[in-house]
Amino acid sequence: MMSRVLVTGAAGFIGSHLVDALLGRGVRVVGLDRRRVGEHALADENLAEAVGSPLFTPYCLDLAVDQLDDLVAGCDTVFHLAARPGVRPSWSRESLDYTQTNVLGTHRLLEARTRQGYAGWSSPRRRASPVRPTGPAATKTPPARSPPTG
Repeated sequence: MMSRVLVTGAAGFIGSHLVDALLGRGVRVVGLDRRRVGEHALADENLAEAVGSPLFTPYCLDLAVDQLDDLVAGCDTVFHLAARPGVRPSWSRESLDYTQTNVLGTHRLLEARTRQGYAGWSSPRRRASPVRPTGPAATKTPPARSPPTG
Protein backbone atom coordinates (compact mmCIF):
# COMPACT_ATOMS: atom_id res chain seq x y z
CA MET A 1 0.00 0.00 0.00
CA MET A 2 1.15 3.55 -0.71
CA SER A 3 2.23 5.25 2.48
CA ARG A 4 2.56 8.89 1.32
CA VAL A 5 1.26 10.37 -1.92
CA LEU A 6 1.69 13.84 -3.44
CA VAL A 7 -1.24 15.17 -5.47
CA THR A 8 -0.57 18.37 -7.42
CA GLY A 9 -3.65 20.34 -8.41
CA ALA A 10 -5.31 18.97 -5.27
CA ALA A 11 -7.92 21.75 -5.06
CA GLY A 12 -9.14 21.20 -8.62
CA PHE A 13 -12.11 19.05 -9.61
CA ILE A 14 -10.15 15.92 -10.51
CA GLY A 15 -7.43 16.44 -7.91
CA SER A 16 -9.88 16.86 -5.03
CA HIS A 17 -11.76 13.70 -6.00
CA LEU A 18 -8.48 11.78 -6.16
CA VAL A 19 -7.51 13.16 -2.74
CA ASP A 20 -10.84 12.01 -1.26
CA ALA A 21 -10.47 8.54 -2.82
CA LEU A 22 -6.92 8.12 -1.50
CA LEU A 23 -7.90 9.30 1.98
CA GLY A 24 -10.80 6.83 1.89
CA ARG A 25 -8.22 4.08 1.40
CA GLY A 26 -6.17 5.25 4.38
CA VAL A 27 -3.37 6.81 2.33
CA ARG A 28 -1.50 9.84 3.71
CA VAL A 29 -1.87 12.62 1.13
CA VAL A 30 0.18 15.75 0.58
CA GLY A 31 -2.04 18.09 -1.44
CA LEU A 32 -0.41 20.87 -3.44
CA ASP A 33 -2.24 23.71 -5.15
CA ARG A 34 -1.74 27.40 -5.94
CA ARG A 35 -5.11 28.08 -4.33
CA ARG A 36 -4.84 28.37 -0.56
CA VAL A 37 -7.40 26.55 1.58
CA GLY A 38 -9.19 29.13 3.70
CA GLU A 39 -8.57 31.93 1.21
CA HIS A 40 -10.09 30.57 -1.99
CA ALA A 41 -13.75 29.50 -2.19
CA LEU A 42 -13.16 26.75 -4.77
CA ALA A 43 -10.32 25.23 -2.75
CA ASP A 44 -12.48 25.33 0.38
CA GLU A 45 -15.40 23.66 -1.40
CA ASN A 46 -13.38 20.98 -3.20
CA LEU A 47 -11.21 20.07 -0.21
CA ALA A 48 -13.89 20.34 2.50
CA GLU A 49 -13.73 16.62 3.37
CA ALA A 50 -9.96 16.32 3.06
CA VAL A 51 -9.13 19.26 5.34
CA GLY A 52 -10.78 17.46 8.26
CA SER A 53 -8.62 14.36 7.82
CA PRO A 54 -5.45 13.86 9.87
CA LEU A 55 -4.04 12.06 6.82
CA PHE A 56 -4.18 15.21 4.65
CA THR A 57 -1.52 17.93 4.57
CA PRO A 58 -2.28 20.87 2.24
CA TYR A 59 0.41 23.11 0.77
CA CYS A 60 -0.07 26.31 -1.20
CA LEU A 61 2.86 26.41 -3.62
CA ASP A 62 3.59 27.30 -7.22
CA LEU A 63 5.42 24.50 -9.03
CA ALA A 64 7.06 27.02 -11.35
CA VAL A 65 8.78 29.07 -8.64
CA ASP A 66 8.73 27.45 -5.19
CA GLN A 67 11.23 24.98 -3.74
CA LEU A 68 9.93 21.44 -4.29
CA ASP A 69 12.63 19.06 -3.04
CA ASP A 70 11.38 18.91 0.55
CA LEU A 71 7.82 18.46 -0.65
CA VAL A 72 8.51 15.42 -2.85
CA ALA A 73 10.91 13.85 -0.35
CA GLY A 74 9.29 10.87 1.29
CA CYS A 75 6.44 10.62 -1.20
CA ASP A 76 6.08 7.17 -2.69
CA THR A 77 3.87 8.31 -5.55
CA VAL A 78 3.18 11.59 -7.34
CA PHE A 79 -0.06 12.29 -9.17
CA HIS A 80 0.61 15.41 -11.23
CA LEU A 81 -2.73 17.04 -12.02
CA ALA A 82 -1.76 20.70 -11.64
CA ALA A 83 -2.24 22.83 -14.72
CA ARG A 84 -3.65 26.13 -15.78
CA PRO A 85 -6.71 25.12 -17.83
CA GLY A 86 -8.18 26.72 -20.92
CA VAL A 87 -6.95 26.58 -24.50
CA ARG A 88 -8.05 29.98 -25.79
CA PRO A 89 -6.44 32.08 -23.05
CA SER A 90 -3.24 30.05 -23.45
CA TRP A 91 -2.78 31.73 -26.85
CA SER A 92 -3.43 35.23 -25.54
CA ARG A 93 -1.40 37.74 -23.54
CA GLU A 94 -1.58 35.21 -20.70
CA SER A 95 0.46 32.63 -22.64
CA LEU A 96 3.58 33.20 -20.54
CA ASP A 97 1.71 32.24 -17.36
CA TYR A 98 0.42 29.08 -19.07
CA THR A 99 3.95 28.17 -20.14
CA GLN A 100 5.36 28.80 -16.68
CA THR A 101 2.60 26.91 -14.91
CA ASN A 102 2.12 23.97 -17.26
CA VAL A 103 5.55 23.45 -18.81
CA LEU A 104 8.06 24.90 -16.38
CA GLY A 105 6.06 23.69 -13.36
CA THR A 106 5.98 20.14 -14.73
CA HIS A 107 9.69 20.27 -15.58
CA ARG A 108 10.62 21.48 -12.09
CA LEU A 109 8.47 18.79 -10.43
CA LEU A 110 10.11 16.08 -12.54
CA GLU A 111 13.57 17.45 -11.74
CA ALA A 112 12.82 17.51 -8.00
CA ARG A 113 11.47 13.98 -8.14
CA THR A 114 14.50 12.81 -10.12
CA ARG A 115 16.82 14.17 -7.42
CA GLN A 116 14.94 11.96 -4.94
CA GLY A 117 15.67 8.87 -7.03
CA TYR A 118 13.77 7.06 -9.74
CA ALA A 119 11.61 4.20 -8.50
CA GLY A 120 9.58 3.27 -11.55
CA TRP A 121 7.03 4.29 -14.12
CA SER A 122 3.45 3.26 -14.62
CA SER A 123 2.04 2.79 -18.09
CA PRO A 124 -1.61 2.19 -18.94
CA ARG A 125 -0.59 -0.65 -21.27
CA ARG A 126 2.38 -2.97 -21.23
CA ARG A 127 4.52 -3.30 -24.29
CA ALA A 128 4.23 -7.06 -24.27
CA SER A 129 0.43 -6.92 -24.15
CA PRO A 130 -1.18 -8.00 -27.40
CA VAL A 131 -3.31 -5.41 -29.15
CA ARG A 132 -6.93 -6.49 -29.42
CA PRO A 133 -8.83 -3.79 -31.29
CA THR A 134 -12.52 -3.40 -30.60
CA GLY A 135 -15.30 -1.55 -32.35
CA PRO A 136 -15.48 -0.90 -36.11
CA ALA A 137 -11.70 -1.24 -36.51
CA ALA A 138 -11.87 -4.83 -35.26
CA THR A 139 -14.47 -6.07 -37.73
CA LYS A 140 -13.34 -7.99 -40.78
CA THR A 141 -15.98 -6.35 -42.93
CA PRO A 142 -15.47 -2.63 -43.44
CA PRO A 143 -18.46 -0.42 -42.69
CA ALA A 144 -20.73 0.32 -45.64
CA ARG A 145 -19.94 3.49 -47.52
CA SER A 146 -22.48 6.25 -47.69
CA PRO A 147 -23.46 7.32 -51.21
CA PRO A 148 -21.79 10.57 -52.30
CA THR A 149 -23.84 13.70 -51.81
CA GLY A 150 -23.84 16.87 -53.78
